[in-house]
Amino acid sequence: MFTKALRELFLIKNFCREIIGNYNREYKTLLAVKEFFIEPVTEVVGFLCDYHSLTLQCFEEGKSEKTQTLNFFIKSLPAVDEKDERIKIFEKEKELYRCLLPHLLKYSEEIWLPRLYLCDDQLLILEDLRKLDLADCRDRLNLSDVEMFNIMKSLAIMHSSSIVYEYCNDISIGEAFTNCLQEITLSSSVPWLNTGLNALVEVAKIHPKYKTVRGQAFIANELLPHLYMICSMADTSLKYRNVLCHRDLWGGNIFLNYKNPHRAAVFVDFQTCRYSPPAIDIIFILFMNLSRERRILSDDVYLRYYYRQLLKNFEYCENKTFLAITEQELLNSYKEFQLLGLVYRFLGLSILNVPRAIVNDHYKNVERSEQLLEHMRSNKEFCSLIFESVEDIIDWIIERIEK
Repeated sequence: MFTKALRELFLIKNFCREIIGNYNREYKTLLAVKEFFIEPVTEVVGFLCDYHSLTLQCFEEGKSEKTQTLNFFIKSLPAVDEKDERIKIFEKEKELYRCLLPHLLKYSEEIWLPRLYLCDDQLLILEDLRKLDLADCRDRLNLSDVEMFNIMKSLAIMHSSSIVYEYCNDISIGEAFTNCLQEITLSSSVPWLNTGLNALVEVAKIHPKYKTVRGQAFIANELLPHLYMICSMADTSLKYRNVLCHRDLWGGNIFLNYKNPHRAAVFVDFQTCRYSPPAIDIIFILFMNLSRERRILSDDVYLRYYYRQLLKNFEYCENKTFLAITEQELLNSYKEFQLLGLVYRFLGLSILNVPRAIVNDHYKNVERSEQLLEHMRSNKEFCSLIFESVEDIIDWIIERIEK
């Protein structure tokens, strides 16, 4: 949404009054809005929404001479056709914020999502994490152990809060919020996924390890159907305990406090949420934010730390039978669903590690292979990373076929 249109919407719907009202209830203040300013946020790179900063110049009622500045973050729908898939994606996150996410904080010892101050059909007004000494990890690889432990702690708090919420309210999140938890990207009907998987196959065809007749036959006839197995991996499980999963915890959706490295992480962009086994989120964190070597070396450490944090969050509950997940089941599900992490690592590399100028709608949703291969030819480091990713995928599939 353009800045001018946003400002007009604020005036028509008197959003500032609602925002400051919610802020006053949150912090027990008596502020009123004197003036507001809206500016586009250029440093935030997003593919689905438009982003703006909102500044409120406020005064305390009865003390108008002293002003106070409050900062918020606006996430709004871009001007798109009514059939555009981004509308459905935004609707999903909006409903999660409206009906579920804020209520989970009641069962959370630390804040793991931005506070919500207004939820409208066209936009969300959230606290501005950038003003709270938080920054995302989109340009970071191989985060420190302290940072990874903070991320795992927040994840355990998020997952445990969903379990306790179910217990205290005697409901299943998966059943009560079905409409908010539908899959939006992991489907053979989604152009983004199809384009990415087709590109993966094209890269596999030129991979030096699979130049044999047998290797080429597998790639041509069997690889793609196996890749689409990931579409069911994030579904609600009948085998493992399910929790509210974020399902897209790459670095751009994880914020860490750069002034206090021991503070828990905060997650953003909940439009991909599912009701799934907790290993799904763990896989995304480890496969999307660590190098292959670091992940293989450290994944067991992070898994065990996550589970200890999960148990810690239930210490105040007298009845722990509702947890219904053992450490061994967590480890088993982590191994079972790894293909999802391996494939998403490739998809992420093909979008996030190529020149920004080529990542347009055609590249994302129609044809990715040609430009991806061209970038591989011109960048040896990227080529090596992509080949490594494809090799991990194919070897994982073949190993399970041969078992």
